Amino acid sequence: MNSVFIFARTYLGIDTGWNFATGAPAGLIKDPWNIRLLPHYWLAVFFVLSHIAAGTRNVMMAHGASKAFADRFVIGGVVTAAIIATAIMLGMCGLRLRFRHSETSPFAVGRAADITTSHTLTASHMSAFGGKADMLFCSANVCF
Repeated sequence: MNSVFIFARTYLGIDTGWNFATGAPAGLIKDPWNIRLLPHYWLAVFFVLSHIAAGTRNVMMAHGASKAFADRFVIGGVVTAAIIATAIMLGMCGLRLRFRHSETSPFAVGRAADITTSHTLTASHMSAFGGKADMLFCSANVCF
């Protein structure tokens, strides 16, 4: 994979940033050629992070940690690696998160009582669903 990035940047003069890696403007899902990269990208992140967890287990064992604790640590590391790899893959496929935080003041009256701030992370050209697949994560209220 590194050879593709080095070749594109050095010999073809292509900027090999986020847009290059995610196949912009078509994206990873819509383009039949780019969809083949999904397992490769996921496995790359997963195995790098899993190897870090496994190496840390070996260091822990060399420093006298119990085998049960070291085994639990590496299992947690592998699970965390899978979650991180999945989150990165969802972002590369166009999933955008919208965070809404609601604060209610006990001293405010009427419409001023509910102060809602919304933080949206969007890139419509990268959305696999045409910018219509925003997820809402809300606190203190239910969002759909």
